Amino acid sequence: MFLPVLDTQDTTGVFFDLVNTGASDDQLLEVRTERGRTMFSDREPTTGAGRMVMIPRITVPAGAILEMSPFTPNVMLSPDRPLSEGERIDFVLRFRQAGEIPVTAVVVPPGS
Repeated sequence: MFLPVLDTQDTTGVFFDLVNTGASDDQLLEVRTERGRTMFSDREPTTGAGRMVMIPRITVPAGAILEMSPFTPNVMLSPDRPLSEGERIDFVLRFRQAGEIPVTAVVVPPGS
């Protein structure tokens, strides 16, 4: 099950809960939407809160749930226009093994 959440910044995090019920790891290779450009990011441990770095893919371990947050691997969205609270945005998640999975995210205030 995917539980996506967005906040309302100019460039914003998109947070999905990814469930891998398979017996082997899978990789999220791409996230597409008509609402803008996406990329993967993660926190690189450094002194303090760390810093954001871009990553090429996100691994979802076998038999596990990856709960995306600002402190775990996640998706960044540069929207083509401002987002509105409550707006629904369609995405397609492309996995190496699971293939393409369509999902819908709802724009929520930061921190909710």
